Amino acid sequence: MVRLKKSEMIEQLVSLFGKFSPEEFRAIPDYELTRRIDKLLVLEAVSGTLNN
Repeated sequence: MVRLKKSEMIEQLVSLFGKFSPEEFRAIPDYELTRRIDKLLVLEAVSGTLNN
């Protein structure tokens, strides 16, 4: 089972979404934001599995 490091993932998400202006960020619907975050977490977990 792959475990993601919570603090690392939070830093990556803050860095990624920090590239958006506040207006752009607010314009993303909640369901779309959730979908994007889920995809990023899955990608990170899969890449961690492949590296092991």
